Amino acid sequence: MFARFTFRKINFAASRLISWVSNSNTTRWLNKNAIPNLWRSKRALLVVLLIASSAAALTSLGIRWVIRPTPSLAHGATSASPVNVASPATVDAQLTKLKEYVYAGGRLITSEEKSCVPTLSPSGASLPKDGGTGSFSVSTPSVCNWTATSDANWITVTGGLSGVGNGTVSYSVTANGGAQRVGTITVNGQAFTVTQAPNPSSCSYTLNIPGVSISEQAGSGSFTLTTGAGCPWTASSNAASWLSVTPLSGVGPATINYSVAANSGQQRVGVITVGGQTFTVTQAPNQASCAFALNPSSWLYSVEGGSGAFSVTTGAGCFWDAATSDGWITITGGATGVGSGTVSFTVQANNGGSRTGTITVRGQVFTITQ
Repeated sequence: MFARFTFRKINFAASRLISWVSNSNTTRWLNKNAIPNLWRSKRALLVVLLIASSAAALTSLGIRWVIRPTPSLAHGATSASPVNVASPATVDAQLTKLKEYVYAGGRLITSEEKSCVPTLSPSGASLPKDGGTGSFSVSTPSVCNWTATSDANWITVTGGLSGVGNGTVSYSVTANGGAQRVGTITVNGQAFTVTQAPNPSSCSYTLNIPGVSISEQAGSGSFTLTTGAGCPWTASSNAASWLSVTPLSGVGPATINYSVAANSGQQRVGVITVGGQTFTVTQAPNQASCAFALNPSSWLYSVEGGSGAFSVTTGAGCFWDAATSDGWITITGGATGVGSGTVSFTVQANNGGSRTGTITVRGQVFTITQ
């Protein structure tokens, strides 16, 4: 279109020049004195030069437009026929953008920029230690090339190593003899993640503390399980009626929570087992449930005095203390205790008559006569 317009301008300029030359007055002016007069007429000379230079410029521009190459196409594109047809453009795996052109009769109709970054569905998979196979879909414009590569020697791409447009990639995973492992299959920069469970023989488990002692009141707490990523474990309590645990199972490191019901009786001990490791919970008794017995319950001393002891028998976790109000009796050991124990004492010499004193332990009385 532009070329035709240019040639019309050139023809018009040329016809005006011919008309001016053929004019009778001009013809007479151009006869024998034409050339000398032309050189003496600066205005006429300027007109001729302007017309000539304009014609040359227009002609050059028209020729350049006619011979101008077709606009650069996208990678692999070709010019379409006079009918509107999209060019069969392709793109290398490394490219992320593609510009597609549509032509009609050598004229650009439209262009569209398309993304060659694919969408993978799903984006990953988890496989057992024994391995297996799987696949995922690749979604991308029909003009885009892609390739699939694995970054791990235990993941093999078995199908869909490359393609154009939408496609499917298949893979296989070998058995795992060690810890959990993670690998990827990459398609044009997009990663499909494969996570494989560890071999249980490679898993070890530890607890940050071995256990706790708590009061007779209701309460709760937690401890930490340390293990490898992907290592499975279960948790259980041997005293579910008063000691509960959550969660009951999991994979990898975790925080284990427990709760304890109030205790109305004797001291009790429960065990939580996680990954083969034990966590012990010792709960104090309700002190109202504690009973105490002294053995022996009395002692006879000579006037010289001396030392002695008696045993305190009670339930585990039961608190007690020993006290006397007699100044000639001194408690030398076991003034307090938890559970069964022993109370030691001394008796001063007696310079007077017979006397009796006592040591009391949680309502039980030990009698000393001198």
